[in-house]
Amino acid sequence: MNRRCAEGNSGIAAEMKRPINQSMTQRAGRRLAALAFLALGGGTGCFLSSPAPGPSAPGPRCGDGVCASPESATSCPGDCAPIVVCGDGVCAFPESATSCPCDCAPIVVCGDGVCGPGGACASCATDCAAACLATCQAVDVASTLPLTLRDVTSSTAAGADQASCGDGAVGPLRHYRLTALPPGRYRVSATATFDIVVDVRDFDCTGGELTCEVASRGTVATSVFDLASHHSVIVDVAGLGGGAGDFTVDLAPEPRGGDVI
Repeated sequence: MNRRCAEGNSGIAAEMKRPINQSMTQRAGRRLAALAFLALGGGTGCFLSSPAPGPSAPGPRCGDGVCASPESATSCPGDCAPIVVCGDGVCAFPESATSCPCDCAPIVVCGDGVCGPGGACASCATDCAAACLATCQAVDVASTLPLTLRDVTSSTAAGADQASCGDGAVGPLRHYRLTALPPGRYRVSATATFDIVVDVRDFDCTGGELTCEVASRGTVATSVFDLASHHSVIVDVAGLGGGAGDFTVDLAPEPRGGDVI
């Protein structure tokens, strides 16, 4: 009990013990005042006292799962999700190629039948057939096998030989396209009046190399390649050291049981 309350209670006790000879009116008034003080809590403490303040609420803390000031997406990305704006050049969730194509490039899958942005033959020859045909100036030949090609390279434009088994020399090149060969194993045989380089590529002039062989003048170069599905192929003919002349190329199906020549 504080001092003020103690003094109040002492005064009440003294008032209750005052001599009887005081006037009845004075005594009654003072006793009513004392009773009123007790009714308001004067006997159990000071009714003017205030409760002690409790602990203050904790402030915002990064990592508590609540984005509260002064937290932001920069200072506390774990609590404050970044503001996503379509057109800012950043593909952020929940943006997608459908909802915001300017930020999110479409997913390009080679082989889905759709030529992706740019339509480059090198990116996916299977889907970008038109682009490949435009860049690969090949002679279309019948795909009925067996096939025999008899030609001369001296009449063709010069270019660098890209065959892995060649020497990269610049000289006459010939490209032949066979369209939609069925799955299977194939044998390529070539002979020429010069040192000949023959390679077969998947679909276009820069496609994956399926086989490559070199033969000296007057000898036969023979190699085989496999196709797992219907494919168009390019047969390239060039000469070592840029050589040119007459040549013969044979292409025929090969039994799966072995490379029988």
